[in-house]
Amino acid sequence: MFQMNYSRTQKGFTLLEILITLAIVVILSAIIIVPFSNFRASKLLEVTSNEVVSLLVQARADTISSKNTSQYGVHFEASRVVLFAGDTFVDGNPGNFELSIDPVLQISNITLAGSGSDVIFERITGSTAQPGTVMLGVVADASQFKIITIDPAGVAEQVH
Repeated sequence: MFQMNYSRTQKGFTLLEILITLAIVVILSAIIIVPFSNFRASKLLEVTSNEVVSLLVQARADTISSKNTSQYGVHFEASRVVLFAGDTFVDGNPGNFELSIDPVLQISNITLAGSGSDVIFERITGSTAQPGTVMLGVVADASQFKIITIDPAGVAEQVH
């Protein structure tokens, strides 16, 4: 007699199993990546704000010590901070030291006396006629920011 065998053994995965597995991987990735991204931006903000303060401290110290018989200043832009020699910022000067700001961050709200974007320190005293504040923040999260103040004596610090 003739008998048909209808049972088949399947090897491999069905499309539904692959889609479910892919969905689980995407969900887990989102759960892991978002907090990591926020943590990275927060640490980057902390490190960069410390570097900006250090650049201001260096410019003031170089001015007080009359390094190269010059005064020094710091120029602020949204994506960079530049330490320069002299009483005027000249873009592209080979003596400038540029600190590039990671695209995750930006400098905003540059509020210096005289409405400029440069802080220039006076020789011998280290004081400045451009005291004020500069805000450094995370582009994607306005609640993450640091405010750097420069007082009339030329002392720079983070207040937030």
